[in-house]
Amino acid sequence: MAKKVHSGLGKGLGALLKDAEPDFKEKIADIDIALIESNPFQPRKNFDDTGLDELAQSIKQYGVLQPVLLRKVGEKYQLIAGERRLKASKKADKKVIPAVIRNYDDKQTAQIALIENLQREDLNALEEATAYNNLLQECSITQSELAQYVGKSRSHVANFLRLLQLSDIVKEQINKGNLNMGQAKPLLSIENKNLQEQTALYIIANELSARDAEKLVKKIDNNKDYFIEDTKSVLPIKDIFINDAEDKLKMLFGNKVKIKTGKKAGKIEIEFLTESDLDRIVEILLQQKKSKINDNDNTQFFV
Repeated sequence: MAKKVHSGLGKGLGALLKDAEPDFKEKIADIDIALIESNPFQPRKNFDDTGLDELAQSIKQYGVLQPVLLRKVGEKYQLIAGERRLKASKKADKKVIPAVIRNYDDKQTAQIALIENLQREDLNALEEATAYNNLLQECSITQSELAQYVGKSRSHVANFLRLLQLSDIVKEQINKGNLNMGQAKPLLSIENKNLQEQTALYIIANELSARDAEKLVKKIDNNKDYFIEDTKSVLPIKDIFINDAEDKLKMLFGNKVKIKTGKKAGKIEIEFLTESDLDRIVEILLQQKKSKINDNDNTQFFV
């Protein structure tokens, strides 16, 4: 009789691996690390170096407390679960690692690797999206069924899967940890890949929150004139914000405002018609300065 596999994810691992029955009694053995190959189905591509170093130090002192999971492939072994422990053991100069060996096929190996990472909740948004997509392909199940298996809502799964439609440059930024799910999701509404990438880089450079990223994308969606149809390119993303800043200043002063940029510096031109109009503008600036001093913060008057 198969051991029941416990999982905190919906129906869990057992529901997906109902045919995964080891051919022999499970036991732990020390396996030569040189004989272990990486798991080609591993969804996690990025490992924190600091975390690996800390784990390596722990392994040096206490050893590997939880065995990795392997399967036999020819004269060697293939890792199913436990990539961090294996990498850290190599860093700790260990020659062998405790392991449990099971007789799983490719499909079962992919399923275990994917769900093990989902259970740990340490995948970035794109890795999670890739894991969901791979599970759909490997298990031939629907998004609704997958949502039940992993204990998530169907909309959660669908939203993550949509991230795979982003441009390669944007996906690279997610993989690097520069964009999270909340920041990346709004970018899906920008069809032009060039503009999508510029917007992503702007979000990163200005450390915009997910909410601010949504506001930014709405501004871009509402300004279709930024597209240059002849060249299929777009104006630099900074132009959108220069125009936005000009609009804010126009509302503040009630006058025409022009912002000009240069390589080293820029300038703001405020149009006035009379001397009294100029006095009014100066008074507004002085009021803003007083307000800034009183608030004792770094907020600029036109933000």
